[in-house]
Amino acid sequence: MSLVSLPHENVTFTLETFVSTQEEYINEKRNYLTSKNVEVERSVDDLLLIIINYQLDPRIDPVKSEEVKRIKKYYFFYLYNALLNATQNSLNSMKHRVCGSNKAGTNAKLNPFF
Repeated sequence: MSLVSLPHENVTFTLETFVSTQEEYINEKRNYLTSKNVEVERSVDDLLLIIINYQLDPRIDPVKSEEVKRIKKYYFFYLYNALLNATQNSLNSMKHRVCGSNKAGTNAKLNPFF
């Protein structure tokens, strides 16, 4: 997922236009990512609630609170990594476009958009 909306090749515009376009696009993506985050977080909570409330054989120890915390920590770790990866990819694509560098394996040089 890209967190920036880059113009097509050979399209240029002012910095102010670029900033306003990015603000709109980023708000749209932020709302999307927030809704997906809430959806997955609720799913994790529901799953943990089902696991905690499941009736086990009396000889089996119940789920420890440390394990529940570990599962939540696991979820938050991968959420952070996904956001970090999307941010890095977006910044790299913007860097390549702003500098006008070509993509790996192609000879075509992109024009900067400012």
